[in-house]
Amino acid sequence: FQPAEERGRAIAIDGQGTRWDLRGRAVEGPLAGAELRRIPHFNKVFWFSWAFFHPETILVADLEADRDHRRETMKGDSENIR
Repeated sequence: FQPAEERGRAIAIDGQGTRWDLRGRAVEGPLAGAELRRIPHFNKVFWFSWAFFHPETILVADLEADRDHRRETMKGDSENIR
């Protein structure tokens, strides 16, 4: 992802030219209409937005409580789009 330079709905553009809005929806490009899967978290900030602006963030999970969730999120980026 790269920041979108011009004003408008998109905040980021991926490597394939798809433009994404703040809610994780593809507004233009090859994946137009797709939506990033939201990952549960402890606050109201969407993880994909946080990760975009803070790529150095490291998550540490309770291994017992998050085993199934981690398995789901480790499947790959293509499965994070619905």
